[in-house]
Amino acid sequence: MELKCKKCGSDRVGVHDKNSSKSTMRVKCRDCGHGWNIQKETVEPVPRQTNLQKPKIGMTLDQFRSRHDTDFIVENTLKKLDPDLIYEKQDIYKLCGISASTPGLSGSIESRPEYFGKIGGKLYFSHPDTIAELKRNAKLN
Repeated sequence: MELKCKKCGSDRVGVHDKNSSKSTMRVKCRDCGHGWNIQKETVEPVPRQTNLQKPKIGMTLDQFRSRHDTDFIVENTLKKLDPDLIYEKQDIYKLCGISASTPGLSGSIESRPEYFGKIGGKLYFSHPDTIAELKRNAKLN
């Protein structure tokens, strides 16, 4: 049974007095201070935590790369492109969350031709299936 304060509804309720009688105990809300008696048998004992986990410190390789590896960020961004949408290059920069002036960003984006095509000297990006279809239909080169 989960205890909730009868006055404010908080679940931050603790035992205030275990010895009030044999069958009841006094509990008190830690938020509003309201106290009341409950039957002792209605309260389930809280299991003791004997094997507490230490907080995780550090980051995984993927977490590190998603912050600092431009190629990794670009690759993951391009993989998530919506096949129903066509993107311009500045859209890809925004989706990557990287400044357009980041060294190597443009080269990294343009090193994946399956994700883009050109028309009138301008690059357009999309899912590889969409780009392939547009290239087959002579809309992009």
